[in-house]
Amino acid sequence: MGIRAWIDYRLAKIVTLVVVLFFTMISMFGGVLRWHLQKSSSYRVDYNVDGVTVEAKDIWILSIGSTSKPKHQAAQNQTIGKHFRYFAETEDTVPECVLCEVGDGVEFLASKKFMSNFKKFKKGVTSPYKPRGWWCAQKRGLLALDNVLKQNENLPEFLFIIDDDTFVNVNALVHYAGPLDSNTAVFRGMVGCWPGQPKQLPYINGGGGALISRWILNQLKGAPLASCIAKMQGGEWCDWHSDWILAACIKEHTDVPPQHVPLRFNQWGGSRYCGCGAITCHDHLSDKALIETHTKCLESDDHINFVPDDEVCYGRASPSKVQEIFRNQMTLFCYILVSGVMLVFIPMISVLAICIRRYRRPLWDEILTIFA
Repeated sequence: MGIRAWIDYRLAKIVTLVVVLFFTMISMFGGVLRWHLQKSSSYRVDYNVDGVTVEAKDIWILSIGSTSKPKHQAAQNQTIGKHFRYFAETEDTVPECVLCEVGDGVEFLASKKFMSNFKKFKKGVTSPYKPRGWWCAQKRGLLALDNVLKQNENLPEFLFIIDDDTFVNVNALVHYAGPLDSNTAVFRGMVGCWPGQPKQLPYINGGGGALISRWILNQLKGAPLASCIAKMQGGEWCDWHSDWILAACIKEHTDVPPQHVPLRFNQWGGSRYCGCGAITCHDHLSDKALIETHTKCLESDDHINFVPDDEVCYGRASPSKVQEIFRNQMTLFCYILVSGVMLVFIPMISVLAICIRRYRRPLWDEILTIFA
């Protein structure tokens, strides 16, 4: 057998093997993906719903958005705005932000808390430096809350503060808030855990939503909230994230810590946790998807028997749960990586084999030609 025939024979076997491996990987990847998503789903068990008294009219929605993305709040108004009293706040509706300064009016666009803790965490996880618009957005939540409290003498039983890209399941929110007493301290959502945050300050992830009772709102209204705004606008809280500011203000004036609600108010996950059992889903795929999910969930009763399978909080899960999450995500990542590599190299090898068979050129010359 000549060298060219030997190359053709071996190359044909390699191409065949690569193709078989590729489709095997795709098949395995599909199985792992289904298993991974099933691991994140909820268990369904009976759940006592006696004592439901809160209605949609008793809950107000405060959406924190931006004029750069008007379609987000338009989609929210088209959906949840039909069921709740809806407030859309942007940089145009709140007072101008005041940032930290390093002297002579020069603004400091980094977080001191992030700066001091940055080296303790893997490089690239987060950056202490953000654009000015991002820092101003961190002030917007408390300023918007102040607007609502000043403009309305009679407050709702509950105020639900969300981002402009948060999906809210109408039935699930009303059902969840139903048994709660608005005359008690309610500050609920997905409790956050983030590098660089102020010590001993648990907070609620704003994208998943923060449910606040009328009792807390009345405690904040007026001078207490004004003092928090003063600390935020160029004061000691000037380099804090918006979620930290809200939690610190409530803690300072009511001594109420946030209460964690597992996998109902979802900061992360996009559409992953956006089943009709969840109350919120942050960072939804698109405004169109938000509207479609809203329509679907209006006809669903999944929220009635929804009980999450675990209380997962980044950095606070049990060691075994952290390892499980890591293994699942790394397995998924590896299959995606292998599949991507296969998609790149199979066409290259196939073209190489065809060229060699057609032109009978030596393998090395063919490789040099491709990469020349």
